[in-house]
Amino acid sequence: MQHCVHPGKICVSRLTAHSQQNCSWIPVDTLASSILNLATTASKSSGLAVYNLSSPRLFHWARDLLPLLFRIRTAPTFNAVDSSVWLAALRNYNKEADNTEASESNRAVRRNPAVKLLEYFEGMYGVADGSGIEGGGRQEQGKGEIIFSTEVAEKESRGLREAPDVLDAGLLGKFVHEWMRKWDVEDKEQ
Repeated sequence: MQHCVHPGKICVSRLTAHSQQNCSWIPVDTLASSILNLATTASKSSGLAVYNLSSPRLFHWARDLLPLLFRIRTAPTFNAVDSSVWLAALRNYNKEADNTEASESNRAVRRNPAVKLLEYFEGMYGVADGSGIEGGGRQEQGKGEIIFSTEVAEKESRGLREAPDVLDAGLLGKFVHEWMRKWDVEDKEQ
């Protein structure tokens, strides 16, 4: 999300509106509580156990998250754009950062850490490589996303079982407020 904070830098203030991604955000204190629950009370009789510690309360990026972001007063102003537009802006930002001195390039990456994940986002949303396939990433090509089952972990961990829905619990506004405060401080230090 940090990439949408710096007007005139990257994706100026753009977030992709066409992600079909489900998000599995979990507050760190809930995650820590779940780890402690599992480390101290998990049933020993089942032998080796594997727990997926992700939020059991999924939400959809475009359908659930973006409308809420538009309504949060402390959120930066942004436009929801097609993923191909968003990727093009990210690529341009990355090219500009590559053409600057090392110290300026490092500052540019700190301002927009999304450039570190450019290849990942191209795989997710598609690569405009001259093949005519744009926006043809994993989701559009039917590869689908992985959704981890949390049933076993929820059975063993009260913390995960009672994990809040970050959107319904109003936590998104708190997250955005803290991100903006932190990023504003970082900008002033640079």
